Amino acid sequence: MPCNWLLVGDTKLCKNPAKGQYCATHAFKIRKGIIIPQPCKGCGRGTKSSLQLCVPCGQGRERAYKYYKQKNNQLNLSFT
Repeated sequence: MPCNWLLVGDTKLCKNPAKGQYCATHAFKIRKGIIIPQPCKGCGRGTKSSLQLCVPCGQGRERAYKYYKQKNNQLNLSFT
């Protein structure tokens, strides 16, 4: 059975053989606490972003939007 690890920047899974859900290399990385790649909401490529967006689908734009929105809320709270 193949490993279920989604490759970063690709829509393919790892091709290493696995006894369980993940191959030995990726099972070791999970035990060490590495972030498991999640599919991008836009295109399905593997990404480690907390926003679940890859760079071509607008990760930087969305990250900046959230940052400035949070900063604006903090400024509004300090004036009240």
